[in-house]
Amino acid sequence: ANLSTEYFESRQDRYVFFGNATSLSDYFYDLAITLTKISYQLAPQHTLIPSGPDPTTNPVQFRQTAYHALDSFLSNWYARTQTLHTDTIVIPMLQMKQLHIQENERLMEIIMDIIDNNSDYWKNLFITSGYLNFTHEFKKKLGEISTEIDIVCAAPQANSFYKGKGISGAIPAAYTILEKQIHDISLNKDVDMRIHEYVRPGWTYHAKGLWASYKDPETGELLPNVTILGSTNFGRRSMNRDVEAQVLMITDNKKLQKDMAREIKNLLNYTVLVDDETFNKQERLISYRVRFGTFIFQSMF
Repeated sequence: ANLSTEYFESRQDRYVFFGNATSLSDYFYDLAITLTKISYQLAPQHTLIPSGPDPTTNPVQFRQTAYHALDSFLSNWYARTQTLHTDTIVIPMLQMKQLHIQENERLMEIIMDIIDNNSDYWKNLFITSGYLNFTHEFKKKLGEISTEIDIVCAAPQANSFYKGKGISGAIPAAYTILEKQIHDISLNKDVDMRIHEYVRPGWTYHAKGLWASYKDPETGELLPNVTILGSTNFGRRSMNRDVEAQVLMITDNKKLQKDMAREIKNLLNYTVLVDDETFNKQERLISYRVRFGTFIFQSMF
C-alpha cells in the first residue's frame, strides 16, 4: 500500500507483518538502494537530476545501465539463496519487463500450472485486484484451470476514480468493460468461477493478491497455504510497464493458514456476487466512446 492518509482510514488493502525476517528486509533495502542508482534525485527548487544516463535523452544507455544494476542485484541474491528447514518460506519476486526482468510473470505461470495439475489437492484459487485488467495469458489460464476460482474486485463506487473529473471519471466504466470480459469466461460450463465486487460506503478497494487453498481433512475448512502479496495487481500495466515487487509465501503453519483464511473472509464481508444482471443495470451501461477508449488504452491501466 501507499503511505497516504486514505490508506489508513478508508481504503481496503493488504498488510502482512514479517517479524525477525532479517534477510527479507535486507533484500528490499538492497533493492531500494539499487533503484536509487537509476532514479532521478530531487534537488532544491524541485529540479530533477539523473543519477546516471538520462532516460529522456539517452534511453539506450539508460536501459543498459539499469539492466546491469538490477542484474547484479539479482545475481547477488540468487547466490545467497539457501535451503531452510522451516514451516514457512518467503520468496521475493521482481517485475521490470522493460529490463527483461519477469520473475513475477514467470513464477505466476508456474504456480498456476502446479495448482491446475494438482486440483485434487488445491480446491480453491482466490484472487483479488482492485482493477481487473488481466493480461491475455492470465485470462487464458483462468479459463483452463480446473480448480474453483473466486475473484474480488472493486465495484465502480469503490474505485478511487469514481466520480472523478474529466477523463478519469470514465475509468470505473472502463474497468466494468474489462470485468465483463472475465465474467464471460465464468459462463463457460467447464469453468467454476465467481466474481465478487467490494462495496462499502465511503471506502475504496485496492487489495491485491492470490491464495491457493486446500481442504483440511479434519475440519473440511478451506485453508490457504500459498499466497502472493505485494504491489502487483496482475494487470497489463502492472506486468508490462510498472516496477513491481512482491513475495510468494508457502507455509505448513496451521495458525498462519487460519489467519490467511480469516483475511479472505474479511475481504468477502463487504462484497456482492456478480451475475448477468450486474452488467444490465442502467448505471453500468457503457457509452461507445468509453468502449473505444478502453480498447485503445487498456495497456495503460
